[in-house]
Amino acid sequence: MNRKHVLRTLAGATATAGVLATLAVVAPAVASARCGGTSEIRSTLVVDGAVLLAERPVPGTCNGNGYYQGQVQSKVDGWRPSVWVHDGTSWTGHFGDYDGTSAGYSYTDQDSTSRMHFCLDWKGIAVYCGWGTEWSRNDAGIYYHGDYGVNHGF
Repeated sequence: MNRKHVLRTLAGATATAGVLATLAVVAPAVASARCGGTSEIRSTLVVDGAVLLAERPVPGTCNGNGYYQGQVQSKVDGWRPSVWVHDGTSWTGHFGDYDGTSAGYSYTDQDSTSRMHFCLDWKGIAVYCGWGTEWSRNDAGIYYHGDYGVNHGF
């Protein structure tokens, strides 16, 4: 499926909140880290071969002090990106805007290790969540926290 078809599929996903969820249930996947020692690693959410969301650490954030700073951006006009971080108890979302600009976010973690994943939503209704090429889709505004990566060394 090419990028044009994926974007057309995304545009068609503007269903109302009353539409039943069509959530693909998949086993959680663990992917590469955001920080690898002092190296910053750029990450993406890829749906059917198209990069829909990109995230990168702010230069210098991978320094072991427990404070992470990143930038997230939707690659699809009208869709809002979010980064979700698990603090050991619950998931917290850091949201960008629907305008396609890059949005900064940050968080602190005592041991510099956390789970994270990305979501992309259209007005809180149609939602894609995942990490890398592992993703799920929901048309009822539910953020699925199954596929994630591990961020460590920040």
